[in-house]
Amino acid sequence: MSGPLSSSLSVVDVLLVEDNEDDALFVRRDLMQGIEYAFADEINMTRATTLAEAIDTCEDRSFDAVFLDLGLPDSNGIETVDRFTAHEFDLPTIVLTGLEDNKTAIEAVQSGAQDYLVKGETTPKTIVRTMRHAIERSENEQQLRRQRDQMEFFNSILRHDMLNGMQIIRGNSSVLVSELDGDHGERAETILEWSDNIIDLGEKIRDILDTLTSEETTELKPVVVNDVVSGLTEEIESIRDGVTVQIDCPDNTIIRANDLFVDVLRNLLINAVKHTAPDDVTVEITATATDATVEIVVADDGPGIADDRKDDIFDRGETSTDSTGSGFGLYFVRSIIETYGGSVSVADNDPTGAQFILTVPNAT
Repeated sequence: MSGPLSSSLSVVDVLLVEDNEDDALFVRRDLMQGIEYAFADEINMTRATTLAEAIDTCEDRSFDAVFLDLGLPDSNGIETVDRFTAHEFDLPTIVLTGLEDNKTAIEAVQSGAQDYLVKGETTPKTIVRTMRHAIERSENEQQLRRQRDQMEFFNSILRHDMLNGMQIIRGNSSVLVSELDGDHGERAETILEWSDNIIDLGEKIRDILDTLTSEETTELKPVVVNDVVSGLTEEIESIRDGVTVQIDCPDNTIIRANDLFVDVLRNLLINAVKHTAPDDVTVEITATATDATVEIVVADDGPGIADDRKDDIFDRGETSTDSTGSGFGLYFVRSIIETYGGSVSVADNDPTGAQFILTVPNAT
């Protein structure tokens, strides 16, 4: 790679895979004349006339982009893209063809090409800007892959080191709780309680890392909102005295979600209970469906949330009040709901309290 394309001193190395002399001359001319749109001082072009030669050339040296003709002496059509991308050169590929065919364009992109140009319809501006955008997209994709690899590494540490270690600590502290009395017993109970808290947080982080690092689309299924909410009622009301959960979710309200949806609602309900203690609190969960979406509202009659906190409350590290919590819960809620193609917001409840509003696609 010759360097970032955003640099005014960069040199862009391009491979053109084209067997037709005239077409090759036109591409070279357009690249030279359109250099001002590349944010580069120089564009170097190397030419290959067959797919085999292109593959050999890419194995010997690196390029910033490749223009790939679909009709070559040793390959034709989408097969050309498939055979080239199978070598995983991690190189942005722009397909060139003499046919204006939208179906072919879609198939080329699905096969790994960054973009698609029709011969005879390009200008110096369009061909160079297409090249620049393809390189930028490729660099962004590489950065995302690096970030995914990093998250997978930390997820592995979380699974095999931290959580396993915490289970050992929890097991030993549980034994101490049963054997010790007085001050030592209370200290053992504190260790056990914090062990459970850290294990619970670790498992939630593991779940969200699994979702965010998955290279495949999150597998969603129809979920009946009322079934999930009803299953949480007893659990939430048992947290402390004075907690009441009310439900108004029609049985036919169905969304597309996965098993993490119950953790999303649990986080919102626990958040409402925790930040209203020790006062009594009523939490109401309602679901309303339209043709396209389902709106799920978790509302409480507690102290509410200040207006200057509403915009950033779902950001990483933020908390809903002045508590010393990690702020992971609401960040987790937003992250998971967005993987469903939905959104989450917060508003004032009437007459007091807060409403957390989830808007997710309707599955019916």
